[in-house]
Amino acid sequence: MKILKGEKGPLRDTVCMNAAAAILAATRQFSGTGPGLDLKHAFAIAQNSLDEGKAYAKLEGLRAALASMKKDG
Repeated sequence: MKILKGEKGPLRDTVCMNAAAAILAATRQFSGTGPGLDLKHAFAIAQNSLDEGKAYAKLEGLRAALASMKKDG
């Protein structure tokens, strides 16, 4: 959770590297080649997602959706 809230360090770097690999895989799967995107750029996208709070916001959105589903079901 600390990483999603901005804590920096080697664990964050590991999270970013894993996210970068996923970003590359998804980009290549859906675009065919992933034009202009390499591991360095994908790593930067992952870092920005953490730095701008987007990753944390996505987690909170998923939590809210799951809570809503539990209420309805």
